[in-house]
Amino acid sequence: MRAIAAYIERGFAQAILVVVVSAVLSLFLPLLSLLSSAVVGLVTLSQGARNGIVVIAVSAVITTVLAYLGRGMDANFAIAVAITLLFAVWLPVWLLAWVLRVTLSLPAAIYVAASIALLGVIAMYIAVDDVAAWWTTVLTALFEPALQENGALVTSTQMDEAIRVLAASMTGLMGAGVVIGFMCSLFIARWWQAMLYNEGGFQREFHNLRLHRALVIPVVIALVVSNLASGVLAGIANDLFVITMAIYMLHGLGLLHGVVAIKKAHKGWLTGVYMAAVFIPPQVMFVLAAAGVSDSWVNFRANMRAAQLPPPSDPNKE
Repeated sequence: MRAIAAYIERGFAQAILVVVVSAVLSLFLPLLSLLSSAVVGLVTLSQGARNGIVVIAVSAVITTVLAYLGRGMDANFAIAVAITLLFAVWLPVWLLAWVLRVTLSLPAAIYVAASIALLGVIAMYIAVDDVAAWWTTVLTALFEPALQENGALVTSTQMDEAIRVLAASMTGLMGAGVVIGFMCSLFIARWWQAMLYNEGGFQREFHNLRLHRALVIPVVIALVVSNLASGVLAGIANDLFVITMAIYMLHGLGLLHGVVAIKKAHKGWLTGVYMAAVFIPPQVMFVLAAAGVSDSWVNFRANMRAAQLPPPSDPNKE
């Protein structure tokens, strides 16, 4: 990874090449979109916002031309690809990287990412009359083939109920996924930058990641409103709650890594949590988010470090 980061930093041509290649390959391996936006993040962090925009602009032109030629000169497809890459992959991470470069604060970048997701949620409610019904239609179209193939395992009633529950939170889940995706790209970019210019810097930042305790207030308000209100207001409040839980999950991950480092515990603890997240993601994410909420008030890492300090000497005993 250090070699990739060093190659990206050699110049505009190298950075643009990695951005474009990873963006094209992400059509087949979607996770490579994180790498593409991470390159934008690295250039912005190390060279400034203007250079990051240059990389985005040139990469957008090249990928548009490639999409146009690769799809049999379909202009609509090429434009759709360019717009998707610009507004869903590159520009948000560029903004987060600029915020991190200016503020030197990972929490500030996380707040901006959550704000972007919330704006997307509000835009969804403005564009669609009944968001839950829209998601119900989409999810039914996705899961109907599975129901037909596995009818003996899942009844139509059970499937309808599962889709109804999922549709109510789907916009918030998409927003949470957007936040996590943006921040993963930013973390990769910051890690690359630290490897090249500040060895161990990202590790220290991540181990000390802690969101402000005041953030708990909108979380509680969103939870109360989502349960007491109805209609659009309840839907937006529920989605806001899901998004805030996602950013507190990132807080919880930072807490986990920080505690393991402070206690000099075996790295197997981290491996176990990540493996559990693969098999039971909702439960693990909820536990991490709850730990993050608690830490924003208690500050477990500071207390642990204080407990490890030697007791002050008593001058009366000397």
